[in-house]
Amino acid sequence: MGTGSVPAKAIFAGTVAVIADGRDRILLTAEGKFFRWSQGEIRRVGENLEPALVAGLPVAMLRVGDGRVLVKLKRRPPCLVDTGFASMEYLPQHEGTAGNNLPGIALDAQGGIWLAQPNLISRVDIASALTYFDQRSGLPVAHELIRMNGTLYVAAAT
Repeated sequence: MGTGSVPAKAIFAGTVAVIADGRDRILLTAEGKFFRWSQGEIRRVGENLEPALVAGLPVAMLRVGDGRVLVKLKRRPPCLVDTGFASMEYLPQHEGTAGNNLPGIALDAQGGIWLAQPNLISRVDIASALTYFDQRSGLPVAHELIRMNGTLYVAAAT
């Protein structure tokens, strides 16, 4: 095993979900740990996400069309993890959308996420879903938005 490799017996006992879809192979453990298998080695990825994932109790995951990973959590709403396993965002909660401990999640051919909930089924279109731009993406506190000649300008405190 090379540097950063992890013995398989340390992983497989706690595995709750596996993605093996041709892009790569991803394993997710009950402890919120992601592992990626590539070129014969298993490497841990997304270590900064583990506290949030462990608190949410991961139970399943799916790969969405743009490469992100949708993680179903028992104690929190589902979350989308970026392709580099550096950040995650919870699906927005509104009346009729993602809550905690959903009975099921699925993807449709258009990339929509279907959420089975106790009293309803909802669909989230992640292609047009809410996108956050904040300090994590380099944007300071916004004071005003102005659109001029097709360009959006942000007035912000620096």
